[in-house]
Amino acid sequence: MRNITLLILLLSAFCCDSQKPVKTKNGKIYGMQLKKYRKTVTGYFGIPFAKPPIGKLRFKPPEPLERNAFKQGFYANRMARTCFYKPRYTGFIGFDYWHPRFLRYSEDCLQLNMWVPKRPNGAVLVYIFGRAYHSGSPSLDMFNGAVIAAKTRTIVVNINYRLDILGFAFLGSGKVIPGNVGLLDQQMALKWVYDNVKYFGGHKNMITVFGHGTGAASVTAHLFSKKSSKYIKRVALFSGTLKNTWAYQSNRIVSENVKKLAKKLRCGRREKEILKCLQSVDVRRLVEAANKITHPEQSPLIHSFTIVEKDDLFFNGNVTKKMYRKDMKHKFDVLIGKTSDEATYFMPQYLDVNAYGCNFDPRKPVNSDYNACKMNKTNFDRAVKLLTEEYYLDKVDRKNIDKVYSQYEKPEYRDKTVRMISDFTFDCDIVQYAKYISSFVQGRKYFFEYRTRSSSNPWPSWMGAMHAYELEFFFGMPFRHVARYNRLTYKFERDFSERLVHLLGDFVFTGKPEPYWKQFNENRLIALIIDKKLDIIHRPQYINVFTNTCKVHDNILKKYPAWGRKFNNVNLKRHT
Repeated sequence: MRNITLLILLLSAFCCDSQKPVKTKNGKIYGMQLKKYRKTVTGYFGIPFAKPPIGKLRFKPPEPLERNAFKQGFYANRMARTCFYKPRYTGFIGFDYWHPRFLRYSEDCLQLNMWVPKRPNGAVLVYIFGRAYHSGSPSLDMFNGAVIAAKTRTIVVNINYRLDILGFAFLGSGKVIPGNVGLLDQQMALKWVYDNVKYFGGHKNMITVFGHGTGAASVTAHLFSKKSSKYIKRVALFSGTLKNTWAYQSNRIVSENVKKLAKKLRCGRREKEILKCLQSVDVRRLVEAANKITHPEQSPLIHSFTIVEKDDLFFNGNVTKKMYRKDMKHKFDVLIGKTSDEATYFMPQYLDVNAYGCNFDPRKPVNSDYNACKMNKTNFDRAVKLLTEEYYLDKVDRKNIDKVYSQYEKPEYRDKTVRMISDFTFDCDIVQYAKYISSFVQGRKYFFEYRTRSSSNPWPSWMGAMHAYELEFFFGMPFRHVARYNRLTYKFERDFSERLVHLLGDFVFTGKPEPYWKQFNENRLIALIIDKKLDIIHRPQYINVFTNTCKVHDNILKKYPAWGRKFNNVNLKRHT
């Protein structure tokens, strides 16, 4: 036994490049110097921040680590495990990049990754990944924080949380399966960072929480939780907020989905019986069965297990009511961003080629006519019908939407559809959130629209500036993967990425991404255009993000209580 222990210590010391340990509240942590960055960045990977949520802790709130959890020293030399989900492999890198085979899947996944610069400036960036609460990992290559740490002296932390059925189940009264435990995982990770980042050279009062998609929705959820919001100085919200239609749903729907799952797995009917049974099911079988659960009232864009509207532990109430009352953190700086073509990533997945004329087959040339999503008027009308049915809109509003988007400035019906779906699933709700906070939040407020396409993007060119692909420049990927870029454009893309890395780093450190960047306010909802001509000092370009199509979107949805309550704060008095 003694020899085995000695061997483990020797191997760990070798892989960690003889780093001195960092003494945290849970014990010593050994990191590893990243030689690619000339030893200016130290990685601390796979650090546990809570007890493993397994056995009787499945579906339960996370429990904190023991005080002496790292008494023997923790060698943080392997990337955080990925919380269990079932990946889907297609053979096309555009899909499979988000589910790489090197990820280590486990229920024992409440871990985080850290990148610490040699001389930290005190600022801390905590990243929460997205991917629909259904998949994703803090260990994806896209989210590697080394470049941000090296170039801005910011400590970067990627946190993990349970996904799908394991992180967002809710049942009946909420007493045995309370819901939103994935958010509680994030909250505990934030607490761990807040309590321990000083030992790595960070300042607990300089934490910016950054999220993308459902990760950004999660960030905004923390602003409505008193236990979370005290850890947050600033937020960066890319392509999502809690006001987006897919961000959360009613407790009833998620509870009914859990009951369907229990029936499928023959788990009985009483809440305690269901809990005990589901806790005993093999995790692979559980996740596979959960993936097959659907609800007739759910949009295809929403998975069956997501954030629920009401709970006793995270929101400590109903978040829709809290929105109406502005019962949230009021003092923070915010950087909001969206891409110009948010919907394109989803269109080939949800618009069947026969009905909508939009398809993608990776076996054919990527920019072939077959993969060009050439929609005609009939296809467009069907897309309008599909969207309005998902929102339960009447025929009058369907005609209104058809008319408004038929007149959209771009002639291709494909592009009209892109604008319509982008507005309804992303843009207009994000703008609504900006408008909502502008009236009472005390802090700097910035907005951008991203319009640049990378030469490494594997998708057809018609998809433009796609959902999530701005992240490769903000995380500095051109500095890590030179060979992925066109050699004729590489220097520009590297320099462009450096600018965005510093914009993000400056925001995290000072609350200002750039001194000349104009803020938005309630009467001026403007966004800086980030494209290849970006010149904030001499030729900044701004747009009004509260577009005419978003005005139509808002005027229509506020007539419907189910949407008006959530997004325009209308008809809420009966709930307060």
